Formats: sequence, structure tokens, C-alpha cells
Amino acid sequence: MKKILIVVITLFLFIGCETEPNRVLSEAITIKGDTYYVTAENGIAPFTGVVVDVNDSNAVVREREIKDGLQHGTDWEIRPYSESNTVTKRVTHFLSGKRHGRELMYYADSTISSDVEYKNGKRDGLSLWYRQYQPQRVYSWDGPNSDTSYARPHMIADSGLFIADHKVGIHKTWDESARIKQYSEYDSVGSTLVLHQFYQGRPREKTLYYENGSRKSYIDYRDGKITERINYNVEGVKHGKYWSVDYSDTTYGEYTNGKKSGDWFEGDAYGEYYENRKVGQWHEYFSFGYDNGYGHADVTYGNWTQGGKSMKVGSYHAYKIEDGDTVTYERGQYSDGADVAPAQIGTWVKYGDRGKIVSNFKDGKLHGLWKDYYNQNTTFPDNKVKGSPWRLTEIGTYKNGVKHGTWIDYQPPNDYTYGNKKVYNYNNGKITSNRTFKWSRADQINGK
Repeated sequence: MKKILIVVITLFLFIGCETEPNRVLSEAITIKGDTYYVTAENGIAPFTGVVVDVNDSNAVVREREIKDGLQHGTDWEIRPYSESNTVTKRVTHFLSGKRHGRELMYYADSTISSDVEYKNGKRDGLSLWYRQYQPQRVYSWDGPNSDTSYARPHMIADSGLFIADHKVGIHKTWDESARIKQYSEYDSVGSTLVLHQFYQGRPREKTLYYENGSRKSYIDYRDGKITERINYNVEGVKHGKYWSVDYSDTTYGEYTNGKKSGDWFEGDAYGEYYENRKVGQWHEYFSFGYDNGYGHADVTYGNWTQGGKSMKVGSYHAYKIEDGDTVTYERGQYSDGADVAPAQIGTWVKYGDRGKIVSNFKDGKLHGLWKDYYNQNTTFPDNKVKGSPWRLTEIGTYKNGVKHGTWIDYQPPNDYTYGNKKVYNYNNGKITSNRTFKWSRADQINGK
């Protein structure tokens, strides 16, 4: 009888030890790295049992199951709620010191914040992140109904599959209104293949990648519509077809290893590129500003560049569209660029709204006679001038880009008084003397 009693007592103690693990407060535990230690007879030893955390009210706020010094089993925690901390509960599972199994996070209303699968310490499996319930006021035609509110559905904010902590397959992110915010695709080792971003549910930009991580193509959007397409080679430089639109201007062409090549249309111009520089005949358009019309020019480009820009050669003739008619805006000549960089040469004429300038160039610098004319018919439409409408307002000479010699400035008279004619003498850009004379309206009308 005594033997039976001893066996029963021993079995009861054994079962009690298994169902009531060693529980200690966290203050009694020493943590080194990932290992939990407790004070023993010969110093410290790996702990087995449950580590408990309590708050100021002595309520349990966390429990960690430990085996042979490593977390093994459940680790749950309750956190105080605040505006910056809306996730108030966490439940994590461990295996030999590493996260293993589901880790669940909860909002204060007990709805799930995140549900992540782990395997041997790494995310592995489907992971989901949720957006918290957001109560909103219901509005009617009579104004806000203070007695009625509703909770926005418990929405998924982010989802995707992980293998060995690498993103694989399709991942998606949604905004607060359940609109797609980001769509991405990954290969089996976590390299990004597609990244598509959205704004308010509409596409914003999309990038495709090579396996080495460099961009393969890029698409930009404005208001949900494509505004630019770029292709790249495996080194990440522009290569292949290019297209873009900026409101009414469209640009398209092709890149070869980062350089423009072949035929290009650039919104206000079209022609050919060779290794990133314009070559041959180009037809270019330009604007004179708001409500001032537009124009175009036939331009020839040679083999020279300056500051990364192609340089013009040969004859230049620009036109302006004025009241439906095509008129000359500017004309002149560039050198051929055979031995040295091309530059403006010879006589150039440029027309403005109320006049024209006739100038001469040598090797790209103003050199020789320079004249500024005023179109009198644009100012006095009821009193047309006799002969040519062009009245000389300024005349002088340049030498190697600076004023040199005698210059005359004709200041126009009004209807009843005399104007002034100023005569200046220059020496290499500096005034050496000046005189002023009077002249009349009659002189102006007669072109004197």
C-alpha cells in the first residue's frame, strides 16, 4: 500500500511540473544575444520556462516561452494604446530561438493588423497587412446626421508572398480608399521585375527591370495617361524607341547605347541625329510668345558641337507666320565648318515687330556696318511715309565684336517738335566723344 501511494505522489508531482512551467519575472533574467539566462548555483545558466513582464499595476503584459535559453513556443504582448501606437497586441511563435509560424498583430478593437508567416526566422509564405476600421460621418442633403456613423470595412493594405525573406510573385498595396497604390512583381530570388505605382487609383509610373536589377523600360503618366516611354539596355542606358508628349508637343525617336540616332521628331523640329548630334537638314519651329505667332526655319547642321549642342552650317532662313502670310524673320550665313567650328559670317538681317536690324559678322563676331531701322508705317498708319517705310534709327560699325568708329543715334521727334541726333565716337568699345544735333518731323517723313 505504501509503494502504491509513493508512486501516485511521484506521478502527481511529475504531472504538476509539466503543466506548471517555471515562471519568472523578466527582471530575474539576463539576456545575451538571443539567449536567456537565469542565476544558478555556479553562476548563470540557460533558462527554461516562462518569462513574464508586468506593468505598474502588476498586470501581466507579456509572456515568453523559453527552452534551453532560447525562445521556443508562444510570445504574446499587450501594448498600451496611443495615437502613435494603434497596434496593441502581438502573438508570435518561435522555434529554437527563431520566429516560426504565424505572427499576428492586432488593433485595439481586436481586428488583425498583420498576419505574417515565418519559417526558421525568415518570412516565408503569404503575408497580409490590414488597415484599421475608420469610422466616418454619414452626410445627407440636410447636413451631417450626428446619430449615424459607419465603420469603413477592414481593408487589406498590403499583401504578398515571401520565400526565405525574399519577396516573390505579385505584391500589392492599397490606399485608404481601397484604391490600388502599388503593384509589383518579383522573381524567385527577390529581384524586382515590375514596379507599377498609382496615385488615387490612376497610373503614375511603371518600371520594368532586367534580372541584374537595371531598368528595362520606364513609363510615366499624367492624369492617368502615358506621357513618356523610355527603353534601356542591360547596362541601364537608354536604348531603343523613345516617345513623350508634353501637352501639345510630341517627341519620338530612337536611342543607340544612350545616344540619339536616326530620324527624330522633337515637337518643334524634325531631322536626323548621329551619335547624339544633329546632322544634315532640319526643319525647326519656334514660337514668338503668347499671341505673337510662330515661325519655322530650314537649318543645316554639320559635324561640330558646342556645349553638347550641334552647330549650324551654311545658309539660314527663318520665317514667321503673320496674318496668314509667311514672311522672312531672319536670314544669314554660317561658315561651312570644314576646318574650324562654324560661325556666323557676312550680312544678317533680322526683323522685329516694328523694325529690322542689318548686321555683319566675321568668324562669329559682329564686324563691319550695323544698322537699326524703324518701320514708320506701323507707328503712323494715317500718315504713310513717302518712299520706303524704313527709317534709320541707329548706324555704326563693329570691330571684332565691339563698337568702333562713328555711331549715330536718331531719336524720333513727336508731331510738333524737333528730335535729337546724337553722334558718338568709339575706340574699341569705349566712347571718346559725343555731340547732339536737332532734326525735324519732316526730316523723319522724308527719310533723312
